[in-house]
This record gives sequence, structure tokens and C-alpha cells, in this order.
Amino acid sequence: MSFELKAKTEAGERFVEASQGLINGFRERATQADRDGLMCQENFKELQVTRAAAAFVPESLGGFGLKSIHDWLVGTATLGRGDGSTAIAINMHLGVSRGLALAYEYAIRKGRPSESLALPLGEIVAGRMLICATATESGTDNLHPL
Repeated sequence: MSFELKAKTEAGERFVEASQGLINGFRERATQADRDGLMCQENFKELQVTRAAAAFVPESLGGFGLKSIHDWLVGTATLGRGDGSTAIAINMHLGVSRGLALAYEYAIRKGRPSESLALPLGEIVAGRMLICATATESGTDNLHPL
């Protein structure tokens, strides 16, 4: 019996496949990044080039169109096999970009203007934007920003 987690949707399969292609490079760079106490910038560039960073962006805007939380977990766990630090960091980006994608799709369904949401999603697909979310760092309080 196999307990391996597998993607359940086509979008999830694309995300996991892109993530699998990054494992070896991430793994090769992880030890040095840990020694230096830095995040490996090359990893994030590769996440952008493969469009894994655009997993939740709707297909109509050039992303994978991921919707499944299960598949999100499988893809992130796959990235973690290469570099856990990168997987955690990009997971924060994915959480915020998922929210943007949901808001964009809601606006479209309701016939409301969606250009302000399409812009950052397009920047994510183009590899010009990653979103930093400070939800877990000591002293952050997303419910009461300054």
C-alpha cells in the first residue's frame, strides 16, 4: 500500500510536476544557503520561470488555475524535498496570490471591475512579482496593522 500524496486535479498535477523539476537544484543550493543564513534567490527565480509561483493564478491569465488545497499541500511538500526554507517562503506567497485569484474570479462572476486584481496576477505570471506575507514572524499582527 502506498501512502504517497498525489495531485487530484490537472492544475495540481502541473504544480507538482513543476515542483518536482526544481527539487535537485534546490537541494544542491540548500546547504550553502543555510550556512550563509540567506534565502537562495535562484530558487525564487526558478519558481517564477516554471510558473510554480503562479499556481493559483487563473489559466485565463497564464497561471495553472490551482484551486485544490490538497494539491497545494502536495506541491509545497514536493518543494520541501529540495529546500524546506524555500517551500515555506513560497507558501506564504501562494496563500496571498490564492486570495487575489479568488477575489478576481468573484469579481468576474459578479460583473464587477477586475482590472486592479488582474494586474498583480499578471505580474506574478510574468515573473515580476512575489508577495511577502509576514504572518508568522514574531511581533506581526495582521489583524491590527499599524
